[in-house]
Amino acid sequence: MICHPEIKWAQREDEVYLTIELAGTKDVKVNLAPEGVFSFSATAGQHAYDLKLDLADKVNGIKINIGERSIFCLLKKAEPRWWNKLLTGDAKTPPYVKVDWDKWVDEDDEHRPVNPIFDTLDKFCEQQFGKAISTTEYNGVQQANRFSSYA
Repeated sequence: MICHPEIKWAQREDEVYLTIELAGTKDVKVNLAPEGVFSFSATAGQHAYDLKLDLADKVNGIKINIGERSIFCLLKKAEPRWWNKLLTGDAKTPPYVKVDWDKWVDEDDEHRPVNPIFDTLDKFCEQQFGKAISTTEYNGVQQANRFSSYA
């Protein structure tokens, strides 16, 4: 009997992230056609897994990392633009395809540095002092200005 593995996906303007949640895989085969057809097959335990996805648009390339518990695929979009959904067509998304909320970034937040420590600190300061700490970015490292303005 052929099974479908659980797939999680997220995107950026120029990339799509696919994580296939499947532990102990053997004989992994991944294929990506330029027109946007992603196929996967593997065995895990006594089960055979097979998957074919018709992606929303064309892709140029793929990088694959096979781990102990999952297979991570990074797909390069042919044209840098945000997709409305992962798959083509109007059909309902299959139940084994899910959004990867750990990697998800909204379109308007893509270029905003993600740093949960500063986000939490900003929320705290807004509650306590009515304004957030101003932040600056220097060489990719976000640094908070001194607290002296809050004293």
